[in-house]
Amino acid sequence: FLTLAPQKYLDELTTITETKSGTALSRRYLWATATNMWKDNPFFGVGAGNFPYRANEYQPMGPEWPSELRERGWSGTTTHSFLFLTLAEHGAAGVGIVGYLIVSALLHLRRIRKAVAPPNRAPPELRDTVDFYAPALSAAIVSYCASGVFLSVLYYPYLWYFAGMAAALDVMVRDGLAQDGRSSGASDAEPGGPRNTPLADGGRPVGPVTPVTKRRGPGGR
Repeated sequence: FLTLAPQKYLDELTTITETKSGTALSRRYLWATATNMWKDNPFFGVGAGNFPYRANEYQPMGPEWPSELRERGWSGTTTHSFLFLTLAEHGAAGVGIVGYLIVSALLHLRRIRKAVAPPNRAPPELRDTVDFYAPALSAAIVSYCASGVFLSVLYYPYLWYFAGMAAALDVMVRDGLAQDGRSSGASDAEPGGPRNTPLADGGRPVGPVTPVTKRRGPGGR
């Protein structure tokens, strides 16, 4: 890929670690603005969708920031960060809820894969389905979080889709394993299984029963 990329693109790659100029500096300034919002509203933030309307109130004015940033009006902008947007608009409560959603979905997917992995018993088609979807959903959630470092993806629907699909896969696996367990129990009840034990079938002898001969006393009585 790099051998076919134009030189202008390659030159841009060399600036990836430069954070003191250009858009990188603007993002850092907006993250500092979001942090100020959170400090003033630590528990619940400034409210969903309010960052663009209140950015001017909280933008940093310290001398460590260039004058062109301090003198600019930042109304109508966003944080360009999933984490900082959640922190500014929903506070610690929002970060906790979204964090729980992400971690819970990833742990559920990990538990699902362990539930059907050998030596655990699971139908082959169920194991194939889990092996296909669980890693894909895990990678999708991680990719969503990675892209959110520099993008305001909080209100994009994808995280909710991925979490919902993980929950649906969890229910499907539970039902599949339960149905497989019932089928296994039914097969154990077939002839040759536990049913060969006398009186195993509702009190009716189902195996070989030795006739009981009444012992006679003296005189044939």
